[in-house]
Amino acid sequence: MDAQESHTSLYSLIALEPKKREIRLLRLLPGGGDGPVKADLFRESLDNNPDFSVLSYSWGPESDKVPITVQGMTVMITWNLHQCLLNLRSDTAPLDIWIDAICINQSSNEEKNTQVPLMRDIYKAAREEFVWLGETTTGLDLIVSCVQFIASQDQDFHLDKLEHIVDHLVVSPEEIASAFTEFSELAWFHRTWIIQEFALPRQDPVFLCGEHRIPWPHLQRWWRDLKECNRKVTNHAELNRESPDWQKLHELISSHPLEGLSTLREICSHAEVLKNGLPLSVLIESSKKSLATDPRDKIYGVLGLANDDAKSSLSIDYNKSVQDIYEEVTRYLIFAEGKLNILSGQAPDIIPQWDQSNGKSAPPGLPVFKWQRNTKNVASSWIRDYSHVQPSYRPTPFLPDWLPRAVGYDASLKSALVETSNRQPGELGICGMEVDVVEECHRAWYMLPGSVAYLKDWDAILPIFFRASRPKSSNSKGETEVQLKREFRTSNDPEWDLPYNPKYGASKTMKEAIWRTVIGDEMFQIAQRAPDYCSRLFDGYIDAVIGQTGHYKVPDDADTTLDKEMALFSRFQRRMDTVLYRRSAFSTPGGWIGIGPDDMKAGDIIVLLSGGDVPHVLRLCECGNHYGLIGECYVEGIMYGEMMNALKKESRVDGKIFRIR
Repeated sequence: MDAQESHTSLYSLIALEPKKREIRLLRLLPGGGDGPVKADLFRESLDNNPDFSVLSYSWGPESDKVPITVQGMTVMITWNLHQCLLNLRSDTAPLDIWIDAICINQSSNEEKNTQVPLMRDIYKAAREEFVWLGETTTGLDLIVSCVQFIASQDQDFHLDKLEHIVDHLVVSPEEIASAFTEFSELAWFHRTWIIQEFALPRQDPVFLCGEHRIPWPHLQRWWRDLKECNRKVTNHAELNRESPDWQKLHELISSHPLEGLSTLREICSHAEVLKNGLPLSVLIESSKKSLATDPRDKIYGVLGLANDDAKSSLSIDYNKSVQDIYEEVTRYLIFAEGKLNILSGQAPDIIPQWDQSNGKSAPPGLPVFKWQRNTKNVASSWIRDYSHVQPSYRPTPFLPDWLPRAVGYDASLKSALVETSNRQPGELGICGMEVDVVEECHRAWYMLPGSVAYLKDWDAILPIFFRASRPKSSNSKGETEVQLKREFRTSNDPEWDLPYNPKYGASKTMKEAIWRTVIGDEMFQIAQRAPDYCSRLFDGYIDAVIGQTGHYKVPDDADTTLDKEMALFSRFQRRMDTVLYRRSAFSTPGGWIGIGPDDMKAGDIIVLLSGGDVPHVLRLCECGNHYGLIGECYVEGIMYGEMMNALKKESRVDGKIFRIR
């Protein structure tokens, strides 16, 4: 009998009864050294409160398989799982343990449809959990030594103990940074399933790294102290400048998945959260950088932690296509949670094509880009591809997925979502209002070849904005033209005082309209409008950067200290970088200006969709019956409901149905 036949016979021999909440458990038989792994498989009902352990691990490469014996039959598992079983088994006593790849018939969608929903209860019921990180290495041995050293200390970890730890371990900062890099890249940390597997168990997990056993409280303390040390090191200017390896360590610590996992486990330790679950949008946000072999598991891997409404609305069904599942989830997030924030994360990936013929205003030799939307698993522009780990170079959304309705931006004045009833599969039919048509747009940035750096294209941005404020006239050829200064080199140029007063928008100067636009009218916190003193920071930016004086001159009337003013100026620049990066500046015939998706173009329409806190850019499809979603945008004078309020006063709120594919 070959391995495949053994596999089929094994699960047929130990069939499960879903109504009895039965699961299979693996009894790992005693053994020593590198001897053959032998085990039995048996049924148990969760209703009988069985005594068993669970394993959280990374499956590993399919190409590297090793045989074990289960019920006298050959079962093929990966080398990584095989090494784990060798480390787990005892010389004298059997171990009853639940391991998904062995205890669930992975070739049967019907069985997965009944067993995967039980995983929440399985991990909650387990007596103990083992987390297998993999075989140890010199670098991982160093991490374990750090954990053990810190766990042995009674006092808190302080900056003055930094050298103490390095001396104790007899290693260099370079070796510590290299070891932490290796620790950060362990496959286990990047699995979607670990979010549920780590958050649910009652008892603290035990981490296994080769023969090392690390209780979670020890790893937790090490992580807490490492973050505190990192904070102090990065705030210590002299040390930070002289220690590039600590700077590298800072970047790794700041982005490590262990932070989110630790927070989620703490949240799920509260009885109310464990009982009621979490909003699906929060869980999807927490897993956005996680990986799954089966794209369906990007959803099913966190669904066990979701609230009852999400679980009842989105039943687990491995017979469904990825497209259908992702459409159901996106539609659920929009209508059940009552917000369109999920659409804010939709943006194309950009592949640089290094070419000399870049045109317009960027210097010669800079790249031309083509836009490529990730459509591996979805065919509609509004459906999120949850399997796609978005690159770090994607623009930061104006609205995070997890933000509640109308916190901060409120362009549609808390309007309720209205969906059409006669929609087609893959179609989002939603009520909305057309604001205007894009007349001019231009990429607000360009990259430097061979570098991650980029520059803001002010020579293109400012004329587009200012032309929106000028009345157009016809020349002798009947063409519209705008008389406009081509360069804006100081904050005293008279064009800055031109009025910005699109119909239905609050009147202000162009300077105010522009500085609010280029920072998205936020400075420090989401949902908090930028303070008026940003105007003087923008003046300083104009003179220092656009005017090329090279330095920021603190105004005489500034009511802050020099250090605080410079900190505010730096913050202003960082916020502007965040907003303009990989986006385009645009204007409309009605005088609106804004920042929108990088691949928007003239002729696209700006719309307010019901339930949307920000405007969106749509493009009419060639068929003329549907629109494609290009992305979210910022339009100055619309973001807080100004246009909607003005239209309501005139009783002129005219909506239409937008069918988006």
